Amino acid sequence: MINLLGVSLVQFLNKPLIIIGLILLAIGIATCVLAKRITRVARQQNEIDPDDRMYTAFKVIGLLLILAGFICVGVDIVLYIVK
Repeated sequence: MINLLGVSLVQFLNKPLIIIGLILLAIGIATCVLAKRITRVARQQNEIDPDDRMYTAFKVIGLLLILAGFICVGVDIVLYIVK
């Protein structure tokens, strides 16, 4: 099974930078999805205002982790193409 880069999926996923990128993506998506629940537990309140600073901070942290994951995967792909 060959993908667009000319390597199999297993070879593609065996690269350390790809693994790190995928882990960062997964943690970032989980942080964004669970930001409201984490804020509710930390504040010990059922109602969280959408403008709450902690809620916003968790959303921003999640988005930064997603961005870092995409950058890691992108750098590895660019390095593979240049090589």
